[in-house]
Amino acid sequence: MDDCSTDASRAILAQYTIDPRVQLAFNEKNSGSTFQQWKKGIALARGKYLWIAESDDYADSFFLETLVPILEKDDAIGLAYSNSIIVDDESHVTGNMIDWKREFFNSDRWERSFINDGVAEIESYLGSTCTINNASAVLFRKEALLSIGDVDTSFRYAGDWLTYLKVAMKYQIAYSSAPLNFYRNHSQNVSKQAEENSALLLERVLCLGFIYERADSATHQQQRLEQAANEYATIIYRCTRTYWEPMLLAKYMKRLFLWSPLFAVRLHAQLALRMIKGSN
Repeated sequence: MDDCSTDASRAILAQYTIDPRVQLAFNEKNSGSTFQQWKKGIALARGKYLWIAESDDYADSFFLETLVPILEKDDAIGLAYSNSIIVDDESHVTGNMIDWKREFFNSDRWERSFINDGVAEIESYLGSTCTINNASAVLFRKEALLSIGDVDTSFRYAGDWLTYLKVAMKYQIAYSSAPLNFYRNHSQNVSKQAEENSALLLERVLCLGFIYERADSATHQQQRLEQAANEYATIIYRCTRTYWEPMLLAKYMKRLFLWSPLFAVRLHAQLALRMIKGSN
């Protein structure tokens, strides 16, 4: 698939049409959304499994050989992902995805392979932050993707996290500690650009609201989400006092109220408290 690239991508892709299994899908106009391409690719895919191999990244030759058998062993597993190595523009290794997760969770959990119940994974890890490294490190069961409905194309940055959450609510999650994926971290990455874009933060808030609406009120997960609402309220307040447009915040808050009224009320209340204190 090519989303109207301006380089030689199409000519390179055309070389693979000698294989009858390969089909090409070229956009004449850039879709403006990674997740529009996800949706299109899922609809076109004819296989049992789906790997969204994003353009900036690349994989070890054993990636599929390692992850396919994991999914083959148990239909209850909705996705499997591997550890990722971080590389720069020149493919020089600059880090390992395990490192930030070890620091964030104070845990060496990702140094070993595992299979976990999806809901349990959300409650302990995936509901706090997107612990699945990047889309090109993931092999999906196509049936699992179809079972959650269409990819939310209104998202520009955090649609991958939302998709993993939806799959995890229905299926088990598998992880291989083998470093089989290489995530290219450079200034042109959409995800890199999004770090300075307020939409990324607000889309993460929507993901938290999605979890909150489905969390068992008796579990520790909901307490963690309430804490997250407090933390995000502080961040949003600081952003609105510097460079955010009020209408952007209003747009996402309106959507959050539709997705998760309780989480939206808590976030809005915490944000209002900060605004009152700031005006005094």
